[in-house]
Amino acid sequence: MAEEYGIEETKEMVGFVISLGEGVAKAVEDGFSLDDIVYFLEALTRAPAAFENMEAIPTELKDLSGEEAQALKDYIAEDFDIPNDRLEDVIERALQLAADLYEFLRGLFPDMFPR
Repeated sequence: MAEEYGIEETKEMVGFVISLGEGVAKAVEDGFSLDDIVYFLEALTRAPAAFENMEAIPTELKDLSGEEAQALKDYIAEDFDIPNDRLEDVIERALQLAADLYEFLRGLFPDMFPR
């Protein structure tokens, strides 16, 4: 069965959220300082694509096939240093954080983030 929507927007948001998390983890190792901004550069470069069409993510997830779920795992395993036994948990948490972030932004900017 062909998936109608794909997973591109989901991949972009998960990549942004994981990059942001990695930046925070690196920054708190020795306490935050202005020098820690370098740890957030990857997340900042991923942000525009992640937020551009984020309203499509729920539709993509409703249409998610087993092959797409595996492709998402493969993407994260290849692009980030996350052990395989933690991939599903990381993806689930990243998607929940993305959903919470979307709701937060929609509350602040309802015209920019429609229902």
